[in-house]
Amino acid sequence: MSNWIFIDTQPSTRLRRKILRETAAAAIEAASRQHNVSIEQIVGRRRTRPTCRARWEAMAIMRAAGMSLPEIGAALNRHHTTVMHALDTYAYSFKGAQPMERV
Repeated sequence: MSNWIFIDTQPSTRLRRKILRETAAAAIEAASRQHNVSIEQIVGRRRTRPTCRARWEAMAIMRAAGMSLPEIGAALNRHHTTVMHALDTYAYSFKGAQPMERV
């Protein structure tokens, strides 16, 4: 009989969801302040250039924080393929940048 105790080091599903919500909210808020666009516009359907740029930046921040494409899409009411395209467009908007690495 073994005396080993196994400890699960992965956060629980509830805790992970809470962390993702907080990360997404912080990213959206930072992009909102940076681009002078409301949070409702970033999460909403508007497609004006300032709104899209703010949304792209929020997506890039979330991706850099380790969120998956479906998680980012869920936070912004978008499909994960829309997030992929937005991240590529955001990276391409900087001259010489490569598209974001897909994990």
